Amino acid sequence: MNVSTGVSLSTLHLSSTSDDDSESDSLTSFKPADPIQWHDRELPSWAYDDSAVQVISCVMEWKAPALVRVGAASTRVLAFVWRYVFYAMLVVWFFWAAFPLVVANFATCDEQGGFSRISAKLLIIYVPFVLLSLWLECKVLAAKIPMEVCSLGGWTFLGVRVPFSAYFGVQLVVSAVSHMDLATNGIVYAEILHTASCDGNRVDETWALVSQRSVFHERLPRLSAVASISYGLMVVQLLYALYTGLPLFTNSNPRVKSLSEWLTMKAPVMHSKDDLPQSPYAITLQSWSEEVWATELVMSLSPAARLTAVMARETERVKVTELAKVQQLSGADPWTRASLVTWARLITQRLFLTACFEGALFTNITGSVLAIEKYLTGRADILTLASVVLSSLMFAERLISTVKVVRAVTVVLWPELNDDKASDEDRKFQEQGYEEINRSSLKGYLLRTVTLLLGSAVLLSWWMGYAVLKTLMVFRCSKGLWNYAWPLPDGCIE
Repeated sequence: MNVSTGVSLSTLHLSSTSDDDSESDSLTSFKPADPIQWHDRELPSWAYDDSAVQVISCVMEWKAPALVRVGAASTRVLAFVWRYVFYAMLVVWFFWAAFPLVVANFATCDEQGGFSRISAKLLIIYVPFVLLSLWLECKVLAAKIPMEVCSLGGWTFLGVRVPFSAYFGVQLVVSAVSHMDLATNGIVYAEILHTASCDGNRVDETWALVSQRSVFHERLPRLSAVASISYGLMVVQLLYALYTGLPLFTNSNPRVKSLSEWLTMKAPVMHSKDDLPQSPYAITLQSWSEEVWATELVMSLSPAARLTAVMARETERVKVTELAKVQQLSGADPWTRASLVTWARLITQRLFLTACFEGALFTNITGSVLAIEKYLTGRADILTLASVVLSSLMFAERLISTVKVVRAVTVVLWPELNDDKASDEDRKFQEQGYEEINRSSLKGYLLRTVTLLLGSAVLLSWWMGYAVLKTLMVFRCSKGLWNYAWPLPDGCIE
């Protein structure tokens, strides 16, 4: 239910000053009936939920520093829509498990002994899944966009102000393309599975010919087994998202909701104070910010749900909230520092566990499928080629974005991790026996994160580069088969 507030959020942009009073003034100087502004234009009413605006307006009236209020408003708004991210993730991974098995039933064996043929028309099966996922993503964006616009303003690209309709459309297209990568991977896997059941197929003997030049040639199993292992390893994305993105326990405070209440479609009931109208976001309206980790939950589940539009401006948000807080308040509080280190570590681990597994294994197998197909039939399948291209682009973007995030956190936070900069708040917790409050205790976590990122970057770049090179050599070698050699043409297998 939408609740119209008539409250302006157009003046909520964060102030760069570190003075709490001036921050408070800049964030609570509301003007009745003013619209939310995207650059110099009114944000379309369909782009946001009025109930989210209500919650943001309420939190912004707190007597607290501006940066604290922005973080609190964000987690309270996302607390309600978190479950839509969860549902989108279920949609994606149901498709991941079911799609190859379904389309394999429509495959036909190749008369020349190549891979089974699957019509590209079967991609139509994915349309309802994509539409449902995009609808769920829009539900999340309706709550998230008001907070982003109020704290970040309109989006710019290379200094050019981008209209909201163009920004929104591009983000949804990118999100749909990221889903298409999963669909093309599923078709490639289905082709491999069905081919293994075809009499007279020559795929395994050709796979053995290619693998003879590999250092693992004596241990490599059949192509169908390798493909099943690599396709199955994609589930690491889901498991890691569930590990980091589900609220599995609660404490004695009745305002902190259990897992079953998070997942209900019915908005939790909360009696408002001062006879204010209730909001569907009331699940955390009166909860302490440290009790509910909605922002972290959404950011943990969104990559596994392929919700790229939800994550599009997350780095910007962290820069103007947590990182700005560290810069302005000489290191900020212990919880802000710890959350930044944790955030950097989580996205780095996600890169290692998901991008490296999927990027290093299945994309290379897809490149091999393309090469074997040309060797046996003289043609290169367009869907297989599209799978390699989409996977390469997706993982390149993920690597670049992760490097940018970890670099930003390290540059800002590292100078503040000296114990001689301890604040009164740090010393208060130290006296209570919290050794982890020592600023220097975070250095080890940050160093390990950077080390893991460097290793992941090298591994992902090497294997993705090899997959791309293998794909390019399909069109350079007359038979399509190639394994690494120098000069590169010497690796062609005739």
